[in-house]
Amino acid sequence: MSSRITTAQNSANTAKSAADTAKETASAALAISRIDAGSANVTNVPAKSYKDVAVTYNKTFAKPPFVQVSFQTLSTDSNFPSLYEMVVRDHKTTGCTVRVFNNASSAMGASFTWLAVLLS
Repeated sequence: MSSRITTAQNSANTAKSAADTAKETASAALAISRIDAGSANVTNVPAKSYKDVAVTYNKTFAKPPFVQVSFQTLSTDSNFPSLYEMVVRDHKTTGCTVRVFNNASSAMGASFTWLAVLLS
């Protein structure tokens, strides 16, 4: 009798473990489906002006995601952070526009990364 109880308990534990694993896998898949990332380049941004860069996501979100952008640079110019700025505009489910401002006295180009996250 006790071996049948032990077998039943083991089967129940195995089923619970499988259900927990499935739940964790579904949760991870949901988290991944809410995130996208990439990079882009912008060239010849005129001095004291700006240039818009279209960003297209690799997926379509259910609603417009939160987007964070960050410059990638090897510049050693200590003024770099104050000379160049970015603003995310025109949030859509398939992409956005990043406006890159150049406050320097000459044209510039740069690379940036973007991260799109559907918060809820």
